[in-house]
Amino acid sequence: MKKINPALIVLSVLVFIFIFSVIFVVKDSSSIKKIEGNITDIKKISCSNIDDVCTYEITADYKVKDKVYTKIFLKYTSEEYNDDKITIYYHKDNPDTAKLKRPSYRLFNICIGIDLVLIITCLLFYFHPAFKKK
Repeated sequence: MKKINPALIVLSVLVFIFIFSVIFVVKDSSSIKKIEGNITDIKKISCSNIDDVCTYEITADYKVKDKVYTKIFLKYTSEEYNDDKITIYYHKDNPDTAKLKRPSYRLFNICIGIDLVLIITCLLFYFHPAFKKK
């Protein structure tokens, strides 16, 4: 019976994780929609004397598929905030979960990068003659 190289097993798992991560990021990022919302109320909550950053509580309305949603957001800024429009990002399957910033996939991108490095390392261990048993 032929022995299976452990690098091949690890490589298979890493390729699976890599494919899953890429599919998740692509699928989820395509589900995020951008819309212009109308600000209905702005309250200055607090300001920091150290770095002149203020916290605002912003109430905004936005319309998705003929339904109007109202949500309260917190915004941190060093400028006086008094606009009447605001950019809102929401998930197309759940418009009630809105945010002021586009979701970041930084952690997934880091994992994908680490996964690629590990895949290359496993390929080196599997194919490079210096690592093959004699």
